[in-house]
Amino acid sequence: MDWTLEANDLLVNRRNKEYPEGLLGDIKIGKNVLSGKSDDRVETRKGLQLKFWDAFRFGFGWFNGPGWVDQNPKTIGFGISGKGLLKLMAAYSNNPQIISVAKHFDFRYSWIDYSADDDRPLDGTTYQSIGLFVTGF
Repeated sequence: MDWTLEANDLLVNRRNKEYPEGLLGDIKIGKNVLSGKSDDRVETRKGLQLKFWDAFRFGFGWFNGPGWVDQNPKTIGFGISGKGLLKLMAAYSNNPQIISVAKHFDFRYSWIDYSADDDRPLDGTTYQSIGLFVTGF
């Protein structure tokens, strides 16, 4: 299980072109990062992902802050990975090529749906991806 909480500083005040000062700008560790609350200068994004056997993922999330008022945007999605199957094959094989492929390669499919209240432009948008990942060389 993965839990993610992200805070984004909006950087520029459009009215008077003011830039934030300091390393974190307008982000407050307690308010924005630890408690996940947004305000008029900081957007927050939260998400939860459940993983099963290095093969299946299910997740959902939501975001708040300026620009998202009254939209209630949410995401939901799932993913399928070949890593679990490759690890299983490698566990029962003495073939060095299969073991090497399981160690260094993964292929994934992901599907995510965005939804928002009141028929906003983001509502009903879907994202799909197919990826080949090469690691550990």
